[in-house]
Amino acid sequence: MRKLNLAKISHSFQGQKMFEIYAKTKKLKKKIYHFELGEPSHLIPKNIVNETIRSIKSGNTNYVKSNGIDELRELVRRTTYTSRGFTPDLDQILVTPGANSIIYFTMKCICDPKDEVILPDPGFPTYISAAKSLGLKIKYIRLKEKNNFQIDPDDLSKLITNRTKLLIINSPSNPLGTIINKSLYMEIFKIIEKKIFTYFQTKFIQELFIIIINSLAQAFLIDVNRELLY
Repeated sequence: MRKLNLAKISHSFQGQKMFEIYAKTKKLKKKIYHFELGEPSHLIPKNIVNETIRSIKSGNTNYVKSNGIDELRELVRRTTYTSRGFTPDLDQILVTPGANSIIYFTMKCICDPKDEVILPDPGFPTYISAAKSLGLKIKYIRLKEKNNFQIDPDDLSKLITNRTKLLIINSPSNPLGTIINKSLYMEIFKIIEKKIFTYFQTKFIQELFIIIINSLAQAFLIDVNRELLY
C-alpha cells in the first residue's frame, strides 16, 4: 500500500488501549468482567428508550442548535444548582456528544503551541492525545499511592511556570476513582493565585485556566480569578 503524505498532526494521534483490550476480550469464549471501560453493565432504562423512540417517530430527527437543545440545557442548569449550589447562565452551558471532542476543542481554544499543560498521571488518555496533537508541552502531576492518589500541592507548585496555560483536575478520577475534597481544592487555588501574582509582578503575564472534570460528564472551566466561564 502506498504511504500517504499526511499532515504532521496525524502522527501525534494515539488510540486508547482500553478499546484494544476490549476488542481482544470479545473474541474470548469466557465470561469477562470489564473494568477497562467506563460503561454501565445494565441496560438503558425503558422510560428513556421509549421516550427516544417516541421523539424519533414524532419527527425530531433534524439538526438542533449547535450548543444543545434549550430544554436539555435548562435541565443542566437545574442539575448544577442541585449538585453544586450555583446556577450557571444558559449561554455558559454547552452540550456535546461525548467527552473527547470537547476536551480537544477546549485545549485548542485556550492554548497555543508550546504552551504548558499540567495533566494528572494516571489520567484519561484523551488529555494526552489532545495535548500532543496541539503541540503543547505536557507536564504530569503524579498521583502517588503514598498520598492516596491525590494531587500533592508541593508537586503542583513546582510544575507551574510562566508558560503554564492549563491545569486539568479530574474528580472523581478516571481511572482511580479518587475524589478531591474542598480543602485540597482551596490549597490548589491558593498555589495558583500565588504563582500567577508572582508572574504578574515580574511582568510574565499569563492567564491560567483550570478544567475540573467529574464523573457526571460535567466540566467546569475556570480562570484564576475563580470566574466560572463554562
